[in-house]
Amino acid sequence: MDTTHKKPAVSARQSARARAAAKMAERNQREKLISEKLEEFISSGLLIETAEVRRDEAIAKAHQDCADATAKARTQQGGRALALKNLDLTDREIAALTDLPVSAVREMVKAAKKSAKTEQDGSAAPTPVSTSDDNDTPSPVSEDRLPAESVVVDTPIAS
Repeated sequence: MDTTHKKPAVSARQSARARAAAKMAERNQREKLISEKLEEFISSGLLIETAEVRRDEAIAKAHQDCADATAKARTQQGGRALALKNLDLTDREIAALTDLPVSAVREMVKAAKKSAKTEQDGSAAPTPVSTSDDNDTPSPVSEDRLPAESVVVDTPIAS
């Protein structure tokens, strides 16, 4: 009889151990899946951060490129205003031709004169201010245009 009682107790113990082992395996599998999914989640977050950093860098570069192109165009525009001034046009006449306020024309001419003086001081041979555009676009004042016509010149932003 002792053997008959031990056999059901042994199989109950074995069954309990097997169930406990199965539950442990399920928990381990679940923890492994949670760990994998958490790692994927964090990896996706890093991809988002990387994309945002790239976007911010591209925006900063675009802003800088725009600022550089604008500064170059303003310098050219000031040089053109100075060239018109050198053709004995008054600030008021230049303002009327360009649809700009007289004060803006005066500021451009003043900045262009200062820039030309700085260039002359910095180089042995002074560089004259050119009246033609570097991109061979028409001059703001030409014989085939009416004086009151506004001139708009599109210049591409250099990369």
